[in-house]
Amino acid sequence: MTGPTAPNVLVNWGVFYDGYNPAQQMNDGEAVPFAFENVSGTAIRKATDPTIVLAPNQTYMVDYTVTGTLQQTNTDYGMAIYHNGNPLFSTASNVDTFNNTAPTEGTFTGSGIITTGGGLNTIRLQLLTTPAGRSIELDNSNMRVVKIV
Repeated sequence: MTGPTAPNVLVNWGVFYDGYNPAQQMNDGEAVPFAFENVSGTAIRKATDPTIVLAPNQTYMVDYTVTGTLQQTNTDYGMAIYHNGNPLFSTASNVDTFNNTAPTEGTFTGSGIITTGGGLNTIRLQLLTTPAGRSIELDNSNMRVVKIV
């Protein structure tokens, strides 16, 4: 005797990451590159690096961690996820060097829920600095994307 058969559930998730050996220079306004990926399902895929494409009309949980060497003093460094070119400020993470000497190590972490609309939906993890034009050397990065609805 067997029990009821459960429906097949396709779990859609993706992990995008890099260990940057040697460390990689990243400038203000650039998106974090990911050399490696592990993806399950069809709702998440990597397009041209560093752009990730999400299926339309879905909801996703996204989180990230980036470590790197902050190159300049008196700077506010920020990372945020951009959806279709627009920053999602609720995903932002900031590290500043106002009271530190540079170079110094910094870690950025953030997460958020993204609901996609119809058509093409892209996300990127991007660096912003104040003042503009500053840089970091990337040591490690990862971003996880899971379709939740």
